[in-house]
Amino acid sequence: MGMPRADRKTGTKDARRNGQDGRDVNIASRVAARSAAGEVLVTRPVVERAGPHLDFERVAEVRLKGFSESTEVFLARQSEEEE
Repeated sequence: MGMPRADRKTGTKDARRNGQDGRDVNIASRVAARSAAGEVLVTRPVVERAGPHLDFERVAEVRLKGFSESTEVFLARQSEEEE
C-alpha cells in the first residue's frame, strides 16, 4: 500500500492569525520542491505531530530561499508495523 499524499496544517490558530500561515506554506512548498518522485519530505513540526503510523529519517538541514534560519528536513515513510 502506498503512502497517501497529505496536506497537514501544523501552525497554531494564534500563529495563523499573526501571519505565520503564509510562512508555513512557503516553507512547505520549498521543502516539497526538494523531494524526488515517490518521496514525502516534511519538517520538524510535522514529525512532532504525526501519529505512530509514520516513521521519519532526518535527511538534511537546509537553508531555504527567503528564510534566514535553517530547516530540518525528514523523509516520511509508512511505519513497518503498519505495512
